[in-house]
Amino acid sequence: MQDVKARGLETNFRHLGMIPLDHVYALLRASAALINPSECEGWSTTVEEAKSFGVPMLLSGLEVHREQTEGRARYFGIHDAEALAEHMSQVARSADPGIVRDLLPNLDERVKAFVADFVGLTADVMKNPGAP
Repeated sequence: MQDVKARGLETNFRHLGMIPLDHVYALLRASAALINPSECEGWSTTVEEAKSFGVPMLLSGLEVHREQTEGRARYFGIHDAEALAEHMSQVARSADPGIVRDLLPNLDERVKAFVADFVGLTADVMKNPGAP
């Protein structure tokens, strides 16, 4: 927020601090998009939550983001502010201002697939604990 203030952009940002999970879901339901500009990330919970509500995503071009979204997001270079700004502009122009989303109907299938993948991965690691 110091950088925001130094650039005179205080009216464009609001620091919310810690947000309760039910508020996160409410924000996702009405968001134009989720932005995740991570420089390094494991499997992202925020991406999974956005997927569950069908929220468009603007993600840094990390391989894990591409894998997690199966290519169904807009990606930008980690330090490419212009590409992110262009994606934001495109989303803003196409967003429905009155949208309120519900969970997508395929949530149960996605959770089951995740659990099956995780159990399979765990079993593989247990069989070969020293493998790279």
